[in-house]
Amino acid sequence: MDFALNEEQLELQEMVREFVEKEITPYAAEMDAENHMRDGLIDKANEMGLLNVIVPEELDGPGLDSISVATIYEELGKGCAGVATSLAANSLATVPVLLAGTDEQKKMYCDILNNGGLAAFALTEPGAGSDAGGVSTRAVHNKEEGTYTLNGTKMFITNGGLAEIFLVFANTRKTGGIRGLTAFIVPKDTPGFSVGKHEEKLGLHGSPTAEIVFTDCIVPKENLLGAEGKGFKIAMQTLDGGRIGIAAQA
Repeated sequence: MDFALNEEQLELQEMVREFVEKEITPYAAEMDAENHMRDGLIDKANEMGLLNVIVPEELDGPGLDSISVATIYEELGKGCAGVATSLAANSLATVPVLLAGTDEQKKMYCDILNNGGLAAFALTEPGAGSDAGGVSTRAVHNKEEGTYTLNGTKMFITNGGLAEIFLVFANTRKTGGIRGLTAFIVPKDTPGFSVGKHEEKLGLHGSPTAEIVFTDCIVPKENLLGAEGKGFKIAMQTLDGGRIGIAAQA
């Protein structure tokens, strides 16, 4: 394979580089010291088309290839790894929907990104990090109502305090384990959804990281992604690509 950038990718690289040098690098130390992302930066990134980079053309996105996306995250990482992490999290949280979502789910989710919204990937818990099978957040199917009730806590969620929509993994089996892991689309205004404490980290201060709490959170069945018990496969396929983005930032 040839990983050399073509002319279009080189133009994209230069465009993002100029944006970073103007809007991110001069403020990186300030964001790190004050422990928050610069006000208005997300809006500026949206104007540059940096929030929906993996949204396909048929869903009104740019439909960029993997090398172009990695090039974008590499340039963002040069200015501020925290900002790069928050913008890359949009892609991480979108991949599951593109992999397993219905046409309606894909359009709803991608429209949010196309309009400047942030998304978050909510898998990690106090007792479940790399071991996705340890997820204890429960999702109980209310068959008569056509809903699911979510209860549990997520932690270390990138964009936790900023995202408009969340890709959440919960367990539909009482006994837990990977066979019960199931994915849901949860907007932030869903009843029973709340943002908990914001983490004080050692670095990446330009990226907000927060706890997410579900207290009898009612999610319509239409927001079930794929099928019950398919969440582990969806999560692993998503993280395979996500690691490429993390490597580019590094």
